Amino acid sequence: MPRGGKRDGAGRPAGSQNKDTAERRAVLADLVGGHVQTAIRALSDIAKDGRSEAARVSAATAILDRVYGRPGQSVEITDDRPIVPTEIIISSAAWPLNDEAEAEIKANRRSDGSIDFAGLSDTTLDQIIGAADLRNVVRDRFGSSINF
Repeated sequence: MPRGGKRDGAGRPAGSQNKDTAERRAVLADLVGGHVQTAIRALSDIAKDGRSEAARVSAATAILDRVYGRPGQSVEITDDRPIVPTEIIISSAAWPLNDEAEAEIKANRRSDGSIDFAGLSDTTLDQIIGAADLRNVVRDRFGSSINF
């Protein structure tokens, strides 16, 4: 029969210290308890008369952290940029090339992949221009990083 696994209420509660950590902190507090005033006085002296500005700032910060606690860390995300789609699907109802135009383009495609535009009808050329306009609208709306 399998044993173990997660059980509700099992284990040490979140945020509580284990016994060893709590004992070590208690011993350390007993050892340094008599030196707290000396340490604060030393930090105070450095904050007032330290040789460098960095030392004075560091000492002042240490004193403030111990008196008032470290300041809370709050993070605010303000991103006004529009959401850029990762994929754009243009349905056949919106796509300006009909099947005949696509067949004509395919028939006039060279071996290197380029298109011989001289062989295309005016109707197909107009549809290609419409497709280019649609691409420009998409790029204007969502940025130049969109690739088709």
